[in-house]
Amino acid sequence: KFYRQSFAIDAHDKGLLDWTYNPLNELNLSNNQTTSTDLRINTGLRYKIGAGFVVDLHYQYSKTNSLLENLNDLQSFYTRNIINQYSSISPNNQLVRPIPLGGILDRQRGDAHTQNIRGQLNYNNQFGEKHRIEALGGYELSDSRGLSYIDRTYGYDVEHATGKLVNYIDPFPQYISASNKRIIENRDRTKDLSDRCLSYFFNGTYTYVNRFMVSGSARIDRSN
Repeated sequence: KFYRQSFAIDAHDKGLLDWTYNPLNELNLSNNQTTSTDLRINTGLRYKIGAGFVVDLHYQYSKTNSLLENLNDLQSFYTRNIINQYSSISPNNQLVRPIPLGGILDRQRGDAHTQNIRGQLNYNNQFGEKHRIEALGGYELSDSRGLSYIDRTYGYDVEHATGKLVNYIDPFPQYISASNKRIIENRDRTKDLSDRCLSYFFNGTYTYVNRFMVSGSARIDRSN
């Protein structure tokens, strides 16, 4: 992260950006912002059929949006260091900068939503003075999807909210070692993840004279 002062001065004399590091100057040169929005809706319905049967229906919807922005100013060591690393001096003594002057903006956006539906039939009934049956059965369906976008903008101009294109394909010589060639890091990524689950469940209990009990349950889960 730190370079010899003589090396930094020599590079600066050749037209490169200041390559020295001052921690006090770095305090206000990196701007991190996070914005998020959450929405959740719950609704339900209960209906008594009679003879001990009750139907329950539940629905839930949730949605989340988030945005994370990390801007490193041109004056920050992080940005100056990356620009200088890819800089080189051409045979005709011209300074070449594959990474343009300006800030470096990293953004990560996420959109996720989930839907959940649950239907359940309940049964509770007393037969005479000795027998009671309690049972429930139903299904649950959930569907969730998450989208995420990650991108990096080089040469970012805060005033005009614009960036500049760079060559992500060809390798470029590194200033510290011209024989070492590297491609410019491309952080652009997109992810689309989905998950669907379907479950069936049952639970029942038989009670005799409020002293003896037999119960059982079953569940089947399926997912993509």
